[in-house]
Amino acid sequence: MNNNSNYDQLIDTMKSIQLPRIDTAPPVMERIRLYEASKGTQIRRSYRLRLIWAAVVVLLLVTSLSVSAAIHFTSFDWNGIQIAFYSNNNENIIYTNEMKKSDIKRIEHELLDHEKWKEVTLAEAKNLFPWPFLRLDPKIKSPTRTFGVLRVESNSLKSGSIDELPLDINGFYDFFEQGKQWIVARQVLYLSDLLKVQNSMIQKYPESSEVVKVDDSLMSIYSSNKFSKVLILRIKIDENTLISLEVSGNVSKKELFQIAEGYVGKPLK
Repeated sequence: MNNNSNYDQLIDTMKSIQLPRIDTAPPVMERIRLYEASKGTQIRRSYRLRLIWAAVVVLLLVTSLSVSAAIHFTSFDWNGIQIAFYSNNNENIIYTNEMKKSDIKRIEHELLDHEKWKEVTLAEAKNLFPWPFLRLDPKIKSPTRTFGVLRVESNSLKSGSIDELPLDINGFYDFFEQGKQWIVARQVLYLSDLLKVQNSMIQKYPESSEVVKVDDSLMSIYSSNKFSKVLILRIKIDENTLISLEVSGNVSKKELFQIAEGYVGKPLK
């Protein structure tokens, strides 16, 4: 889906993916680029990295993500994913003016790079994305903007330091804006192919996160910081498809949950 920016929260859960082995052949890596994890707490990273709704392969390729704090394994498994928590209470949080920007502004800024990203309409996205979109009940709220984002630049992975890693903002979006309040809802494929070939994997979340197994087809991860909140839903569409619905905003926790529940049509608690 913590006291850092909304994008830094997503990197926190990127730390959560542990895979014992992975095929790094080019065709496999091309598929993996589509799959997203959450966010995390690396404080000193560039504006580009903070924008990531990032591919899970990024951290698998760049660094081994061992967590020095004690890991507490939970009692539940969700679709082959074992859930664990780690302590992040001792982090030194540095707030910057960049963190005050809405996710809408950050995404719109990145979309100006037409060599990397192509914006498509709802109708076009339905034909281009390989999963059925969840749509919000219009009685709850109507988006001010709906669109899809496709990657144009095929060679999006590159070596170097973590601050040099590319962004991955592909997915399907709903924007909601009213005055100074904003909400972003993003849908993207999540680990579908990886789960087919792995017996199990472990995800580690900061212990400050609220991780709930709603049922066998739905898991939620909630966290917040000084400027915004994020609620991430892992959703099993069918035996072959897992998607991630990532809802962020500077609204109340209650409203964020209402929006997310409007997409999935069921309570999350």
